[in-house]
Amino acid sequence: MKTGSIAAIYARVSTKRQVQQGNGLNSQISSCREYCLQNSFEITEIFTDDSTGGSDDREGLKKLKIWIKKNRKSNIVIVVDAISRVARDVEIYQNIKRYATDHGATFGSPTFTFDDSPAGRFMETIHVGMGQFEREDNAARVKRCQKARLSDGYWCLAAPIGYRSAGKGKPIEPDALSGVVREALEGFASGRFKTAAAAKKFVESQPEFIETRKSPVLGNGRMEQMLKNPLYAGYIDYPRWDISFRKGKHKPIINYQTFQMIQERLEGNSRPRSGKETDEDFPLRGFVLCDDCGRPLTGGWSRSKSGKMYPYYRCFNKHCDRKNKSVNGNKLEANLRNILSRLQPHESVAKVMKIMLRDLWRQNQTAVLDRHRDLEKRLKDLQQKQEKLLDRIVETDSDTVASAYERRIVENQKKQVVCKEKLTQLGNDSLNFDQMFEHTLEILSRPCDIWENRGHMWRGAVLKVVFSKRLRYCHNSVLRTPET
Repeated sequence: MKTGSIAAIYARVSTKRQVQQGNGLNSQISSCREYCLQNSFEITEIFTDDSTGGSDDREGLKKLKIWIKKNRKSNIVIVVDAISRVARDVEIYQNIKRYATDHGATFGSPTFTFDDSPAGRFMETIHVGMGQFEREDNAARVKRCQKARLSDGYWCLAAPIGYRSAGKGKPIEPDALSGVVREALEGFASGRFKTAAAAKKFVESQPEFIETRKSPVLGNGRMEQMLKNPLYAGYIDYPRWDISFRKGKHKPIINYQTFQMIQERLEGNSRPRSGKETDEDFPLRGFVLCDDCGRPLTGGWSRSKSGKMYPYYRCFNKHCDRKNKSVNGNKLEANLRNILSRLQPHESVAKVMKIMLRDLWRQNQTAVLDRHRDLEKRLKDLQQKQEKLLDRIVETDSDTVASAYERRIVENQKKQVVCKEKLTQLGNDSLNFDQMFEHTLEILSRPCDIWENRGHMWRGAVLKVVFSKRLRYCHNSVLRTPET
């Protein structure tokens, strides 16, 4: 290196957090400035990076190479605080050093003496090799800690959309987007969203997503990853690190049965639910029958010449005389409200109904207990089967056979999860008979008021409680029961 050379300072830290906290870059640059001053180097550029030394895909390094090439006819020196700042990988370091040498550049450092002798090159390689060892050893140590956390049910990698980190040692927790994610996942499971692209479009259109995300769109394939991620159902599965399917410590956004429905839809083994279960805009879809053919009416929107959208019900039976003839949705629902407004049960009817419902309730409770016993037996059988599979893994000497047993164990664990979810669901039915009857009586006493002022689920309850059979629609704009 010659006095009077022009110099470029290169400084690097491993993470953006170090830049934000002010750790590293400033002290490196200050040390290099002092070194340049002592050696009478003219500093013309300063390049920085905030990424790992195990890669050469760094913006600052790319700009440094351009500067080297541009000034190759000058006496140029690259000043670094430590040799590990150039790279923590022997091969990458040698490539960078070769590029600089080929363009007439040399290296200088306040903490390391670059010497082109055999002994100097040997020491240079030793220093870079130590840096590579430290980087790889640190990565392995971090990975071991993360694997241990995952094994214990704590998701410690990047939190997926809908979750956020709750701090060191704590499970991830739902964030402001969790409600949007839940609606998207449940909507795909039920068939409200026919494709992953439709679910993706829904998420991107929500104000919470637009306000909290840096990018207004989900990346390619991101929605498919979300649909396949068991984290949202409260479970961890990370085969990349040999972490098998297990219960997580975090709060689920959807239940496991919904997750299973999503997987079945993705695999093409399940048909989505009918619109009557998913579309709040058409509460009578599937409940009202065409009087000519007896098939359920379906619902859809029609656009007027002015561009305004109107709800309509139609019969799509190709053999029906009323095929594709529209029924105004607002008028049909107004007809129903008129029927509901005239309904008022007599006190004696309520007493008889209570006796009948109590008998039905007892029958249902017996069925629930039988179902509970069946599920407990099923769970016990699955647990015993898993113990046998584990014993077989211990006994076998074949890696292929052991892998096959491990796959069967994972499937067995998933079946156990389903059983436990169903048992929990049965145990959460906290309504007693009197509470149930009060809800039913409330619906019967003022069905029209509940229809108009309660949500979609209550409207479905009104139809089931008030009418013993589905209604029929006559072409003269009249709703009637099958007997009238």
